[in-house]
Amino acid sequence: MKGPAARRGKPLAAGESNIRVIEGWDGRPVEAVQSLGGVWALVDLRQNLILPDELLWPPAAILQKLYQSRQLRAFPEESRGSLTRLLGYYCDLQSLHSEDAITWSFFGTLSSAEHHAGLSNWLLDRLGLPWKNERCKLELWRRIPHPDKPVSGGPELDFSLIGDQVVIFGEVKWLSGEGLGQGVLRDKGQLQLRREFLERYAKSLFAVNHALVLQVLLNPPALEGMSQKPQGVESRAINWATLAEWAGHPLQEEFKRYYTWKLNLTRRSKPRAVANSSA
Repeated sequence: MKGPAARRGKPLAAGESNIRVIEGWDGRPVEAVQSLGGVWALVDLRQNLILPDELLWPPAAILQKLYQSRQLRAFPEESRGSLTRLLGYYCDLQSLHSEDAITWSFFGTLSSAEHHAGLSNWLLDRLGLPWKNERCKLELWRRIPHPDKPVSGGPELDFSLIGDQVVIFGEVKWLSGEGLGQGVLRDKGQLQLRREFLERYAKSLFAVNHALVLQVLLNPPALEGMSQKPQGVESRAINWATLAEWAGHPLQEEFKRYYTWKLNLTRRSKPRAVANSSA
């Protein structure tokens, strides 16, 4: 991505001046639109993801994220037809601010059990935790029973690494802050709900002695490496730039380019906590 011209993009054609052609993460031209607030969205959501060559489209994890967004109204009216061209509606995965898009592009592209265990152990070592998994399974966007009362529709885990020795629950952010106003009494945050679930059920459900609630954030230098120990459950934070350093990722170079591209086109503002967001 080079300079302000690449950021602004070039008009696609006469009569479609609201559409821009910008450079995609892989260097190819992509059609994009800016919202009224300056956020970029791609006409084709697939170009907002790293998709391995052998992948059958759409993978199940992405399929469950292909729901209609309410954010179409944030874009100029004349651009909305282009943004709904692929699906017939606008999806949040089209936005360059999408947390789910970068979650998939890093975690979703890890297909083997060896990669899953390798990532879990690299994270534990990087965060100074003396634990190790021999076997591990990575899952995206799975819901767990609610820790306040074990009913369905509890918190959605952005990712989980369930190993034979350690369980990791991941909460991913890009620009947004922690979701607050949750729980039965609306007095808890996302991280507290995940910690409470692990405190109660890590040993009985997963048969492990160690658990970690891990935030992945854009800029958490004050949090990274800090530790709390609520009844044996560790809480840590790591940033996306650090994740990009993991040499065990089979698409590390692609993810580095993707991360830099996304960062360059992100309209930054101070992260805010979100009250009453979904668990």
